[in-house]
Amino acid sequence: MDTETAKNIGTKLAIKSISIGVIIAYLLMGIGLSGVQTSFFEGLFWIIRIRSEAVQNFLIVIGAFYACGYYFGGKAGIAILAKQRSYLWVGPRWGLFTLLSTAFFASILGYSQVVIRDMYSMGSASKMSTDLLINNFTNFISWVVFYILIFGLIPALLVGLWFGWKIKRTVKLA
Repeated sequence: MDTETAKNIGTKLAIKSISIGVIIAYLLMGIGLSGVQTSFFEGLFWIIRIRSEAVQNFLIVIGAFYACGYYFGGKAGIAILAKQRSYLWVGPRWGLFTLLSTAFFASILGYSQVVIRDMYSMGSASKMSTDLLINNFTNFISWVVFYILIFGLIPALLVGLWFGWKIKRTVKLA
């Protein structure tokens, strides 16, 4: 199979996989917040009650998730269909790369917002200390990537496995 067709198949199926991943992430957030909220139903509608900045960030993260999935989905399609690699390895690997790259880009968003807020409150960037930048890096990049990896590892691997299987199956059905 030519690489362009394989890439197109991979990107189309990646969009479906990302949609599944977004639904899983939303439900995990809702279930996690339902223990803190008064009811399970209120926990599932967490996005309505939170601050507008968080909703904007959530939407930006979803956009980054789709962009990373689109890019890595094309790579997975080429690897599985054109290069004949095993979907058992390729799908979960690219699913994990998608999750980690999205987590990193989302962390950069939070980090830059905090650094800009700190610069504004201090009056200039020259007053910021290296310790403050390192603490913000730890809090808004390292820990975010760590927690997303902890809570998203198994779903990313399972959705990636399904994704790889669907790519392989698409060719068999055609």
